[in-house]
Order: sequence, then structure tokens, then C-alpha cells
Amino acid sequence: TQDGAQKGIPPAPARGRSSRLPVLIGLVALLIIVAGAAGTLLLLKQRDESQRAVAQAAVVEQWQAAQSALTAGDPEKALGLIADIRLRDANFEPTAVKSLRITACTNLAQAAEGAADVSAAQGWWDCVLEEDPASSAARRGSQAAQDYLAGQAAWNAQNYAGAIAAWQPIYAAQPDYADLKTKLYDAHIAHGDALCAQQNLQDGQAQFVAARIIDLNRPE
Repeated sequence: TQDGAQKGIPPAPARGRSSRLPVLIGLVALLIIVAGAAGTLLLLKQRDESQRAVAQAAVVEQWQAAQSALTAGDPEKALGLIADIRLRDANFEPTAVKSLRITACTNLAQAAEGAADVSAAQGWWDCVLEEDPASSAARRGSQAAQDYLAGQAAWNAQNYAGAIAAWQPIYAAQPDYADLKTKLYDAHIAHGDALCAQQNLQDGQAQFVAARIIDLNRPE
């Protein structure tokens, strides 16, 4: 050893605590990083859960508003709220939402028929069919609207026989449908006049009789 020292060879370093210190520092730093990441993930999870809870509460509030709107006689408002609910959460109470939309569209279809806005009525019946393609009431309503409009097109073209053919089945099933009573009466009178102008007095008279059967109180 003395010979080595004399020759300038450095002694081997002593092993102890100082050699383990960097490792310990690294482990502590790693633990701090892991703990920080876990804390961040927990905060993110809590934030996401909070946001979902807020969003769910908003959907529930809209659903209650939609029910209230329908009860208050405002089906269009109810439909608007339902559309927003489905955009926010397509899985929210699907059966109940579907049922409410069917009811709202049915109410609007019937109201449109009562106001003789048959084009709108057809659209609302089609709305019902979107939710329930098997609905017999909606199919009848949509078909009646289609036939009514076909009759209107025939009337506009002065095809009075065509108008009568389109309108008569609707009137037989629903005498109070839209303004059909007035329209069918007018079609019979117009057809009778056209037949009489062609010297077909017998068939023309039959049209006048058919009109009187529909409405005895009209002066024609």
C-alpha cells in the first residue's frame, strides 16, 4: 500500500451513505411525481363527475318543463324541449320521451285538422309515424290528409268528379274532418252545374241531391 501511495495510485473510495443518497433522492422525486399525477387524475375525475351531474340535472329540468308544457296545452314547446333533450342525452328515458313526442304530435295534428290546415296535419301525423310506424291512427290521419290534398288539387283543376272521388271516403269516415263538409258540398254543386251545362240534366240533378244530403241548410 505504501508502495502504491508512493507511486501516485489513489485509494479506493469508501462506500457508505453518500453513495445511496442520489438513489433515494430519485425515488422521492418519482413518488412525488406519481402522487401528483394521481391527484391530478382524481381532480379530473371529480370534475367530470360534477359536470355530468350538472348536465343530467339540466336534462331532468328540461324533461319536467316538457311535461308541463304539454299539460298546459303547448305541444310545440314540448317538442322543442324534447329535441334538445335528445341532443343532450339520447339515452334519457327513451320510452317516456317517445310517448310524450307522440302525444304532442298527435295533439298538433288534430288541431291542424280542426283549423283546416291539412298540409300541417299531414306533417304532424308523419311525426307520429317517425316514433311509431305501426300507429293505425297516424296512418289513417296521414292518408286522409293525402287524399284531402289530392281532392284539392283536382278542385283547383276544375276536375269536380275527381275532387268528389277523393273527398267522399274521408267524409264518410270523418264527417267533421277539416272543412270537408263545405268543400264536398261545393264540389257536388259545381259538378252538377257542369253536367247541366253539358245538357246532362239527370246526372246534374243527382249531384244537387247529393249536395243537399250533405247540408240541407245551404241555399243552393
